[in-house]
Amino acid sequence: RVLLKSITASHILISYKGALRSTSTRSYDDAYKIAVEIYQKAQSNKNFEALARNYSDGPSRKNGGNLGKFSQGQMVKEFDEKAFSLKIGEISNPVETKFGFHIIKRLK
Repeated sequence: RVLLKSITASHILISYKGALRSTSTRSYDDAYKIAVEIYQKAQSNKNFEALARNYSDGPSRKNGGNLGKFSQGQMVKEFDEKAFSLKIGEISNPVETKFGFHIIKRLK
């Protein structure tokens, strides 16, 4: 396996009450259900950037979820492991971190 130094990715964050930096009032279970629904929409060729702008709770929502280029080890462990395992253009199933549920799309 080739170790990648850095990649470019976008994500959609669905947070819930009690998640780190969350202002959401939704429950953990509701957040997970929403994340799965958005993942299914993203898989059926819906516009990922539009989904991020409409649904993401993260600050990158204004950029269509684009996080730009980041190095391995820069993000929280669960996010990092999933993002670096994706092929270019691939979209992850919901990944749980202390911030909530992320749907990640590898761009480069």
